[in-house]
Amino acid sequence: MHFLILITLLIIVTIVSICIYHLYKKNAHKNFTSTTTNIPQNNIIILWDIHGVLFEKSIIRWLRLIVTYPHIFTMIKRLDKKTIHILAKHIGKKIGIVKEEITNQELINCAKYNNNQALIDLTIRISCAYKPKNATIALVKKLHALGYAQHIGSNIGQAIFELFAPQHPTIFNYFSYAHIINTQDSSTKMKKPNKEFFLSYLAIHKKKPGQIVFIDDRWANIKTARLCGIQAIYFKDSAQLKKEFERLGLLFEKKNNLI
Repeated sequence: MHFLILITLLIIVTIVSICIYHLYKKNAHKNFTSTTTNIPQNNIIILWDIHGVLFEKSIIRWLRLIVTYPHIFTMIKRLDKKTIHILAKHIGKKIGIVKEEITNQELINCAKYNNNQALIDLTIRISCAYKPKNATIALVKKLHALGYAQHIGSNIGQAIFELFAPQHPTIFNYFSYAHIINTQDSSTKMKKPNKEFFLSYLAIHKKKPGQIVFIDDRWANIKTARLCGIQAIYFKDSAQLKKEFERLGLLFEKKNNLI
């Protein structure tokens, strides 16, 4: 029992660490210089990341979910070495001490293999505990009014996306396609920042890289997108993003030819 209490406290401390990390992250990359250039409006697609760009974490809600989760001890009892390893890497990535991206979908797949339904349930609850960034959503609405096609490009898993998107129908109705992690195939090649994530997206839509404007809050994803020739904007806040869109000429003139 003491071991279970210790693990629970460790999880809570980890969430607090995530909060501190994201407060620090707000001040990171202050000297970042955009390399985006003005591009023609015809056939442009805006590709959005979800977490950290369209939606933000609610750390207080995370803590409340963990502390009040009725099956926390059942979840901990069913953890095996592999699941603990995946969970540790997943949390480590969120607080910035692990480079490799471990998606929620990979954690869920591992929990399914070990029949840890409590871990699946808690992971889904936490993964859906995000609130919209209203100022960013306002830019999405304006781009929609101007006739731009807008897509989702995220490492969110299919299982979570199918639960998360219906919670925000008025937001996700602005997006006509979602390039996300498949429930069965969560291999590292098909997730950001791997090139295959972007190359597969380009192949599906048969677009030239320069016709895509990608927005993400992780520098590793931005670098890879640019290596693929995609116009990529490192997201800091909605005011900075608006200036980047204006620099690209995306917010001024309504397009005649929609995508």
